Amino acid sequence: MLRLDDLLYKKLPDEYTADLKIYANSNLSIAKPEKFVANIEICFDNYYFFIPTATPPPTKICKKVYEFKANRAIALNPEQSILLTEDVPTKEYTSIIINKKLVQEVAYQTCGREEVQFITDSYAISRRLKSFFDDFVYEATNAHSSYSLMLDSISIQIVIQLLREINSNIFNKISCKAYSDKSHIIKAIDFIEEYYNSNISIEDLCKVSNLSPYHFIRLFKAKTGRTPHNYILDKKIEEAIKIIKSKDYSLIEVAQICGFISQSHFSTVFKKRVGISPSSYKKQL
Repeated sequence: MLRLDDLLYKKLPDEYTADLKIYANSNLSIAKPEKFVANIEICFDNYYFFIPTATPPPTKICKKVYEFKANRAIALNPEQSILLTEDVPTKEYTSIIINKKLVQEVAYQTCGREEVQFITDSYAISRRLKSFFDDFVYEATNAHSSYSLMLDSISIQIVIQLLREINSNIFNKISCKAYSDKSHIIKAIDFIEEYYNSNISIEDLCKVSNLSPYHFIRLFKAKTGRTPHNYILDKKIEEAIKIIKSKDYSLIEVAQICGFISQSHFSTVFKKRVGISPSSYKKQL
């Protein structure tokens, strides 16, 4: 078993680290790997999260096999081992290591408990949390004046947001949402607005709305005129149009940002809903 005792992945084989993009301070590192670390069992001394942009292979965490989805965060606690059992192609994804002392300190300050154990599962990630990741990478890349203080501040915000969004022995992400005064379907719509690009499942929406799948789907369609699946796709395309109009990203990046499984899937859905391909739409702007 390979132990990663620091934040910079130095013990990984060269084939994984030769061109690895890493953005780090003393408490947190964000890496952008372009290849899954397959067939090597790894154990971390700190908290580890990764957000694959493509479906990862069957994954062993402490000897139990999981099937995870793309664009959802997987959480590991210190001393938990992980083994990706196959070498499958992927695109650049996000890998985060957070010093366990920082997580413990933030947890103690926010709720009086420091022994945090995240529940092994995959989790939808909010736009707020993704923006914190982007802010961290920006500050680490540009190194403006006082950037180290900014990185410390953003690191704390990331930890707080992870504690809010990922189930643990301290928080449950669904119960922490301020949905109690809203109807079942409005809760689900609010959840879609926040997590539309994170491979939302019917199970996620049923948890939020506290309804069985049968009743949820029936009520959702009655309320919105669309199935949950079509509502999510419409939301993805709505956000994709905004991003394309900004002219800041390539179409490949737009597809990734909006949580499509591939650029071809993005193009197919876009053309069906807008009437023309994303490339044609972009040329018209």
